[in-house]
Amino acid sequence: MTALFISAVITWYGASGVVPYLGVSAIPDRSLALALNFFLFASLGAFLVGGSSPQAQRDRHLGRSWTLLAFAAIALLLTRFAVSGVPILLGDAGRLAGVANLSAVIGLASGALPIAVAFLPHVPSAASIWLKVVLAVLVFATASRLLLAAVLIGFLVRSPLLRRGSSAAQRYIFAAGIGLIVLLIIRVYALRTSDLTSGIFSGRTSTVGGFAGLVTEILGPSLYFASRNGLVVYELMRTGSFSPPGGFIIGGLANAVASGSDPERWLTQALGFDVVSVGAIATPIWSGATVDFGPAGAAVFAALLGAFLMTWARKAPFITVWIAFAVVLSSYGSYLVSAQFIASSALMMVMYARAGSRTAGA
Repeated sequence: MTALFISAVITWYGASGVVPYLGVSAIPDRSLALALNFFLFASLGAFLVGGSSPQAQRDRHLGRSWTLLAFAAIALLLTRFAVSGVPILLGDAGRLAGVANLSAVIGLASGALPIAVAFLPHVPSAASIWLKVVLAVLVFATASRLLLAAVLIGFLVRSPLLRRGSSAAQRYIFAAGIGLIVLLIIRVYALRTSDLTSGIFSGRTSTVGGFAGLVTEILGPSLYFASRNGLVVYELMRTGSFSPPGGFIIGGLANAVASGSDPERWLTQALGFDVVSVGAIATPIWSGATVDFGPAGAAVFAALLGAFLMTWARKAPFITVWIAFAVVLSSYGSYLVSAQFIASSALMMVMYARAGSRTAGA
């Protein structure tokens, strides 16, 4: 529920001001209302099935399986760097060119494995700490802000300090951890973005006023344009009447599973942009649902999605933060129905279930 509220706030933030971005300067009130309406109905669906708090469940520690998974994630990232270079050292143009030429399977796996390592429960040890440090450095080198945020949040919520401390200590540790993650994300954006590009984006946001302008002034333009992305993409889809076979949500997911191709790259090219120049343009889940099903159908879809996510989180509490993270990202792109989210979640659930069966057998 908190994640859905944050998604709505992020969307409102991106709609603030008259700022040119991908050919769109102002966000119509109707588009913002459709976005907020989606998150409202998702909250309603989650609330209706929420009921009482779930009973605390004991973690099923993976033991050696977690260690093997961590080694596999590290090896895969090193392989990716050997094939396409180290993204953080290549700048925007080199990073985007490397991503465009990267195998879809390697790209998907190099995201899914580190995320699973971060969120799956395991027995803390000196070896696991070193593996996490190495993995965090390699993920930082990918220059992917979303992957870095996911992995660091996973490490944070699995931290023994957070789990052993008092409630007040937990809040302080979590707040400090989130602050550190935000600073690292901003640093990644600065390292991968050229001075010329950074200056252009900063200049564009100078007209954003009020509280949104203050946030942009403190954090820089990165979060603002990420927040604005979904609203702008919806305007481009609406005015261009884009509708792929099967729809953006179901059709895009089916296409990704069948061919391994990234639906965001398809959309970027369909809208007339070069992937290497602007990166892959994400379709936020509310806009994809609105284009696919219409405003009323999107509201129904949102309520069903919220109910499903709440039910899932209650049955597998260890994955709740990962689901909440994906909900927040849904204000930027359709991550809740993306191949990345599904692959990471499926891997975690399978390994967690296997750990449970071993525990029962013992």
